[in-house]
Order: sequence, then C-alpha cells, then structure tokens
Amino acid sequence: MKQLLLENIEVKKIKQANRIIFDRNSQTYSKKRRIRFDKKTALRLMQRYEDAMGRRFQAADTFLDIGCGSGLILLNLAKAGFISKAYGIDLSFGMLKECKNNATNLATKVFLAQSDVEHLPFKSNSFSLIMGHAILHHLPDIKMAFRQVHRLLKPKGVCIFTEPTRTGSKIIATLLWFVWFFPMIIRQVTKSGDEKLVEVSTFAGKELEVEAKEVGFSHIYTKPFAGFISRIFYWIMDPISQRISSKYYHSAIDRIVDILSILDRCFFRLFIPKGWFDEVFIFMQK
Repeated sequence: MKQLLLENIEVKKIKQANRIIFDRNSQTYSKKRRIRFDKKTALRLMQRYEDAMGRRFQAADTFLDIGCGSGLILLNLAKAGFISKAYGIDLSFGMLKECKNNATNLATKVFLAQSDVEHLPFKSNSFSLIMGHAILHHLPDIKMAFRQVHRLLKPKGVCIFTEPTRTGSKIIATLLWFVWFFPMIIRQVTKSGDEKLVEVSTFAGKELEVEAKEVGFSHIYTKPFAGFISRIFYWIMDPISQRISSKYYHSAIDRIVDILSILDRCFFRLFIPKGWFDEVFIFMQK
C-alpha cells in the first residue's frame, strides 16, 4: 500500500511538471520548433507517415490527436481533407489555447479537450484513427495509455505513435555534449526540478510491440521514423536555430535536412540498426 501511494505521488508530480512546463512554453513553442500550417507541411507529414505504413491514408470519419500541442498533426491533417471530424487532447491548457488560436486563424474546425492520456473523455469505439507524436515518453504508464487507445478505437481502427528511441537519443545526446559542452553544462545546472521530470522514458521498438500486444491489438509493427544523420544535424543546429529568426537561415537548414533525409532513406537505412534512428514509428490496429 505504501509503495502504491509513493507511485501515485510520483505520477502526480510528473503530470504536474508536464503541465507547468508546456503551459510556460506554449506561446513560443510553435516558433521555437518552427511549426508551420500549410499545404506543403501537410503533404510532407502525410508522406512521411504513408512511407512508414507502406500505404496511403484511408479516409477517417473521426480522428483523435493525443497530445496535440499547438496543432502540428491535428491542424495539418485536418486541412488535408481526409478527416471528417478532428479532435485533440492535451494536458496543457496553454497548448490547447495556442491550438485553438491556430485553428481559428486557419478557419479549421476542431474539437479540443484538456485531459491526460490515462483518462480520455470519450466513449468506447469512437475513433477510426488515433495519432500521437512524442507523447508516450512523457507518460509514467504507457500500458494504461494503450488500454485507453484500444478502448476508443472502432473495430479495425488504427493508432499510430512516433516516439524517441533509446539508443538514438543517447547518440544525439552524446554528440550534443561533444559540440555544445559548456552551454550544456550551464543548461544542466540551471534546469528546474520540473524540467527534470518532464521526459520519463525513451523506447525500443520491441518493447512497444510487447506492450501493445498485451493490451489486445491485433496487428502491430514498428519501423524507424525520423532520420539518423538528418536528425543529428537538426538537433546539433537547434540551439542556433532557436535564436535566429531569419527565414533565409531556416530555409537553408530545412533544405540541408531534406537532403540528409534522402541519404537516410536511400543509404543509412540499409545498414544502420533501426534503434539508432531518432524516432520509432509504431502501428497498432484493433
């Protein structure tokens, strides 16, 4: 009983830390992460997911974005036109407010709710497609999240998550320390207690497959999603990119990332272990 109480206290701390940090960063999040809402971004997103699935997206009457943030996936895919009703949930009220503002600016109708992933406020068998990007690694219990997703999906419904890999994250962190040693030291010393609780875990594809299978999904597979050399370049340049507002600079960085992504797909993916890539893609069908 005492152990369970301690675990519940830790879970509450993690959720509260995530809420505080993302509320604090919500107004600048899209700018820092260079999130765009346009046809080019929507098509690029869809192509990346379709490449991972090996097939085109099917029309979805109901779609849920878990951890929708400022709306990268939710709003871009809603604008793509194959979703009838688009819903988004997030633990951070600040991020939901930004998502709502972005939706209003885009004249896009979406339904938003503040909720954690373990207690999603929807009826069972409600959604044809559920997606989430970089959300599971903020959660203390991914099995509970998988159970909720399984409950919400319609029969034959599909869920897709993309999450940071354990080995890929270590490779990138090691190179970041090598390139940005002194700024990283300062960052670690000044990091708040809440920031240290925000990211709970990283993943290996097989671990996610096991968790999904135990919950009851019928068709499951994982693949590399984000790149290898392209993402190393992206994250090494990120400290500079966040401080430069020049569109010409960002256009040049994006072009280099695109070129390196082609090398990832055509060359590095042939022999680099998939766990070395920055993110893992998991497909789950009910």
